[in-house]
Amino acid sequence: MLADWRESLRLHESLGNIDVAGRIYATITRQLLWGFRYLEALEISQRGLKTIGRRETPERSILLSTGGLALSLAGFHDAAERMMSRALALARKIGDQDLLGRVLGYTAVHHFAYGQMREDVDTGLQAIELLRSAGDLWDLADALWVTQIALIARGRLDEAGRIGEELEPLAARIGHVGAQLFADRERAFRELLITADLDRFEEYARADLDFCISSLPSQATSYTFLGLTDFWKGRWPQARHNLEQGARGELPGINAGMLWASYFLASAYANPEVEPSLLLRRRRSDVEVSLPLGRLLSLVVGLIKAARFSGLGLRMLLGMVRELRRTKVEEFLPRAGRANTLGSWALLLSVVEGLVIGGQPQKAARLYPIVLEAIERTGSLVRVFEPRLVQTVAGIAAAACGRQWEKAEEHYQAALRQAHELPHKLEQPEVRRWYARMLIDRDGPGDRDKARELLTEAIAMYRGIGMPKHVEMAETMLREV
Repeated sequence: MLADWRESLRLHESLGNIDVAGRIYATITRQLLWGFRYLEALEISQRGLKTIGRRETPERSILLSTGGLALSLAGFHDAAERMMSRALALARKIGDQDLLGRVLGYTAVHHFAYGQMREDVDTGLQAIELLRSAGDLWDLADALWVTQIALIARGRLDEAGRIGEELEPLAARIGHVGAQLFADRERAFRELLITADLDRFEEYARADLDFCISSLPSQATSYTFLGLTDFWKGRWPQARHNLEQGARGELPGINAGMLWASYFLASAYANPEVEPSLLLRRRRSDVEVSLPLGRLLSLVVGLIKAARFSGLGLRMLLGMVRELRRTKVEEFLPRAGRANTLGSWALLLSVVEGLVIGGQPQKAARLYPIVLEAIERTGSLVRVFEPRLVQTVAGIAAAACGRQWEKAEEHYQAALRQAHELPHKLEQPEVRRWYARMLIDRDGPGDRDKARELLTEAIAMYRGIGMPKHVEMAETMLREV
């Protein structure tokens, strides 16, 4: 298909149909992004920008935004931010509301890629309004799914449900497979939070796997969903098998670390005697594979073109090259004071919990400041596609952090409120278990009575949901009390 598109472009360019060629370049770029072919998407967008030149046209704005999105999804935040801000400024200058809605929609995806859920919601809602008014259904579906997923992360479940009621029939009607995939996943995840119905979620996960095998190469996430269900249901060997299968298939770029986070945490629970750092080192070795020479040259050429035709400049290009090297050698955890990918934020939260489970609280304690930064920077209450409240993880880190009991208790109390107000039934017993662990360790006046109360409630909740291994963990703690 790509060869056919390229032939069409050659013909239009030879005939001088520059604007038509620009629209074709934009269409190809979007399709390549849905195929997770970020480098090719970047190359095509830069070719399109070269063809259009410096003319201030809608096509230039779209290609700047889709090229920026390719950089964003590949993990180059700063370069992407510059291209997308130029695209947005041009769209506002042109004054076409449909164009502005499309660029805002792409910008919302950029925010999502770095866990910036406040900005995702604000930008996405603007895009939805403009695209709905313009009747641009395809881009409306994109804006709807990326806004819905951020609303769930923000804990605004009612609004997310209303978005889903519009998105699901729309995606099915226009044949937008990618939007349909996200719509189904977001509905299933939202229902899981509200109902904690593990059987229903497992049934969905199997259907999701079938859908991905037949329609879109995203089955790694399907295996992670199945593995999480196995984990909650107490089938830990099967859970590790499915979660490892998902982790090995996770995509590079902003996704790196996201599925591995679930595998890491389940492994820490199933084998707490295994040093967690060994799993992290294994994660690093799995991804530190040298690019084939052809792919490496393609990437370098793409970066050079991005700098030349998108106004990024040599300094930004060098920064992108440094970022590429950093991505290959670091452990994929977030770095303080900067934009971090969705995958790195997810890995952070699982690593904190896994280190404590694995008997390394000192290492978890060192991550407490960056967990606080995650709360502030992302605006998330809940992890994307894994139902752990961020406040729960903050409590775990604070309790490990030189025994900062008061701060830990504040986090656990906030998590308890959120779990009941959202509601988030799967997290309600989990917060109680971790809160009780902190009270037992602190062992102050009345702490053991409070821990006994929390654990008794957690055990009843675990049994009601159907989490036998978690019942065992809570009962062991209750005997300790």
